Amino acid sequence: MNHAEAALYYGSVDFNGTVYLNWSLEAVSGVKVQLLEDGSAKRTDYTDSNGYYEFTWTTVKLKFYSISIEKDGYKFTSKYVLITNAEHEEDLTLYGKAALFLWASDVANRTVIDELRDDLIYNESFTDVLYYENASYWEDAIDDLDTYESSFSLVFIYVITHGDNRLTGIIPNREWHSYLYYQTMENQNINFTAADFIDKLAELEASDIIFLIEACHSGDFILEFEKPEHQNDPFFAATAANFTQAARWYGVNGTRYNESDGDQGAWGGAFTHFFFEGLHLGYNETDAFYYAKEETYDYALAVIGPDDLYQFANMRETLSTDWL
Repeated sequence: MNHAEAALYYGSVDFNGTVYLNWSLEAVSGVKVQLLEDGSAKRTDYTDSNGYYEFTWTTVKLKFYSISIEKDGYKFTSKYVLITNAEHEEDLTLYGKAALFLWASDVANRTVIDELRDDLIYNESFTDVLYYENASYWEDAIDDLDTYESSFSLVFIYVITHGDNRLTGIIPNREWHSYLYYQTMENQNINFTAADFIDKLAELEASDIIFLIEACHSGDFILEFEKPEHQNDPFFAATAANFTQAARWYGVNGTRYNESDGDQGAWGGAFTHFFFEGLHLGYNETDAFYYAKEETYDYALAVIGPDDLYQFANMRETLSTDWL
């Protein structure tokens, strides 16, 4: 919160301004805007289709004034205002609908990651996007995300990397277990299990967290929510494949991009491609998942085949609000 100073003007004051999204700077409708006097709400308005708000209040001596903004999926923000005349204009910025991209550069290239980022910013109204390519410490990426979110936020985490199911001794009575791995720029091998990942995400404050794992053998990232300590966690969790399956790249021939594919140099996961395609069609995250699950299965069967190379995505959802 910014530094507080008592009002310098006393009397009737017209307050107005516009609320913008961080990054895209688009005006935002439906934002709850409140004027507070010594922390107590005195006036409330909701921004119109142009992001505009206004209200009138009579200021008095020795009082401190602030304006707060609030909208589902975003971070609650409050700032002190210094009132110097009968009309006070205060534009405000909405933060906290945050996304994290954690990816291995030999699985997806920067072109497709940038395309997904722009999708989130300009089509899904995200305000903060963090990039981590071949990160030396994936836990630090989650800690950095924590500084951008709050209990009001909607958070999207996208991980596209390698996956395997041959890590023993994690789940009792099971020989194999899902884990993700990649190599850093310093040629350091990094791996983390589904249990490590879900436990770390539980440290975030956000009321709603969406994560998508685009990796082979990643189904156990869903099974983690069967544990008592995570059964009520607010997640939409999707994995591109189940515990036993490989995840497919998206390209004309079903493999990683090459010049003959003619796809402009962008390559990444097939499930991710169809999930975002579902969002473009106007689906919420759940319907986009089912759309992507069917399309990915058909795609893998058509370009890879035969039947033993199918791919089934997995999902678990306990969100209190939709993505859209």
